Amino acid sequence: IPLGLLDIPSQQAQKPYNFSVLEMGHTIVFASPGYGKSTTLQTIVLNLSRQNVPNQVQFNLLDFGTNGLLPLQDLPHVIDIVSLEEKEKLRKMMSRISDEIDKRKALFKKYAVANLSQFETKSNVKLPVLINVLDSYDGLSQQDQRKDVIDNVLIQVLREGAALGIYLVMSASRVGAIRMNMMANIQTKVVLFLNDESEVMTIMGRDRVMQVAMPGRGQIILDTPTAIQIFLPVYELSEENYLEILQQDVDELNNSWHGVRPPKIPMLPEELTVKAFEISTEIKDWYSE
Repeated sequence: IPLGLLDIPSQQAQKPYNFSVLEMGHTIVFASPGYGKSTTLQTIVLNLSRQNVPNQVQFNLLDFGTNGLLPLQDLPHVIDIVSLEEKEKLRKMMSRISDEIDKRKALFKKYAVANLSQFETKSNVKLPVLINVLDSYDGLSQQDQRKDVIDNVLIQVLREGAALGIYLVMSASRVGAIRMNMMANIQTKVVLFLNDESEVMTIMGRDRVMQVAMPGRGQIILDTPTAIQIFLPVYELSEENYLEILQQDVDELNNSWHGVRPPKIPMLPEELTVKAFEISTEIKDWYSE
């Protein structure tokens, strides 16, 4: 998918940067608040949704920040979205991710294959690429009693997921917030503007590109650290209209898909009314039978 525009002074050129999760693997986006980490995740999810149908790619959205992923919740590719405040739902999502890893490992063992491509060739069964998109990882405090459980699932994804077609794409505002054993298993690192210059050096090294305090402007390591300007997910520069245009694009994708959708996490609504009961997909299916 198109993700941004590379600036390469040595070649006197600007080139589009196309991002492939299958090639780039697990990915993290660093940025101080207000410099585009949530928008980068929006661009990745929306562009992947434009170019793939829900039985090809699906998303678990984990929003640990300020609702940056919420506008994407109605995409037909989205399994579900959860925030830190939804304790039971978050527990269920973590359990689902871990169960899916175990399920795929058992399938691959049955067919004696090592990765998703081999499995699909040998079994003639197509499995969707599952991307877990986590915004603002450092919103999960060190004192949160759930941190170890969540981290263990994320580490399982990072260590075993890529071969199974399960990936993690996440964002954070501080390099120090990420455990070393997690960082070691994240292949692609995008660094937008960070207030602490030393954190940029930690990731990019001495050859880092000079920072520009502009949303979406940053750098990524290709052969060397290379400047990049991340694309917006929609063609709208006005902050007043941005969310409206984004919602229109999501609604268009949602309304145009009439096939099977991934099942959402079963949760009782905060207020269970007769109307809420009757509009439930499961209840409608029962009525039709």
